[in-house]
Amino acid sequence: MVQASRTADIAEAHRQVAFRLSELADSHPEAAELRAVAARFGGPPRVVVSGRAGSGRRTLRWALAERLGCVTDGVEPDDADIAVHLLVAPPRDADRRAIERLPAGRSLLVLGKVDVVDPPAVDGLGPVVRRAAPLLATLRPTEDDVRLLSALVDSGVRQPLTAAAVVGATSAETSGAATELARRFGRSGMHVGLAAVAESPGITAAELEALMVDRSGVAELLEPIRDLAQAAVPQRLSRVARELDRLAAGGVARDELECLLAGELRAIDRRVSPG
Repeated sequence: MVQASRTADIAEAHRQVAFRLSELADSHPEAAELRAVAARFGGPPRVVVSGRAGSGRRTLRWALAERLGCVTDGVEPDDADIAVHLLVAPPRDADRRAIERLPAGRSLLVLGKVDVVDPPAVDGLGPVVRRAAPLLATLRPTEDDVRLLSALVDSGVRQPLTAAAVVGATSAETSGAATELARRFGRSGMHVGLAAVAESPGITAAELEALMVDRSGVAELLEPIRDLAQAAVPQRLSRVARELDRLAAGGVARDELECLLAGELRAIDRRVSPG
């Protein structure tokens, strides 16, 4: 009951400050920085994604932005509400150091390759662990892709381990298209696509896309990210207070901002601060 009440307080605090900032920004159209602060605070969670080079960070950012409505492009660690670290291989020392630097209570560890990273390998690393294959959520299979997958299935291909296995099962006329399909879909996409076509020969491109999104696990990140976004509100309030204090000191809407800083924002900060 106490936690539910605190969650409601946090949501209401965010709503109140976002509304008040929007009002102030509208009344001072010349204050571009104030508008930017209001838009950022009233907008969706800002997520920074870390991980090794080539791990699929950009793909995960795209999947989160598209499926969950998060802001992921151009987000710096110091400006992030939520930090996500993507692992596609057993953690090395560099991964462990990066994970140790993640903000407490606002972080999520995502295992991007379920056949490579076993849960015991990440035991004790701290953030909530979720499995996801972000590439599957961002593929856009076409009807030509489905036809090529069907041809591969007819040739006996089920779970190719290499692109060569795909190309070897196609004719010279289609080997180029098969190579491109294997490159674009990746191993997990090819496995899902081939299995889907083998099980449902009449599957459409739209149905295959929906299946891939479902299998990606990205949707299962929604609830943890919502929870982390709530946990990030005190930090967002603290950051917006610093930004507004700087703007007021520079003469931007000084009276209104000082009133907000001394009154509503301070009272809200006391209500939602941990402890």
